[in-house]
Amino acid sequence: MPESGTLYDEIGGAETVSAVVDYFYSLLIKDKRVKKYFESIDLDRLKIMQKSFISSVCGGPAYNGQSMRSAHKRLLDLENKHFDAILENLETAMKKAAKKTISEENRKKILAVAETTRKDVLGK
Repeated sequence: MPESGTLYDEIGGAETVSAVVDYFYSLLIKDKRVKKYFESIDLDRLKIMQKSFISSVCGGPAYNGQSMRSAHKRLLDLENKHFDAILENLETAMKKAAKKTISEENRKKILAVAETTRKDVLGK
């Protein structure tokens, strides 16, 4: 484990986060349950923001984007089933894109942090 001991360092830092987020969005744009939310949107910008957010919650560089509630407020019909699909895709992305660098224990930690954003993302 790296000396700093953050989850961000444990999983491989920016390189791993970037690989996971890129794979994650490749899944989302094909997933029938959620792909409509990613049409007509600047995916490159979204990936940058997502990489920043994941890095931050894992103990890496600070996230300077909008709050989860503000960032998702335009998605009025977003429901739990959509959030569940997002989490499933995130887990798959971590397993496929970072199999060697993100342990099962750390995947669970990252998914648990993602779960804490559910209410804000759904505007509840």
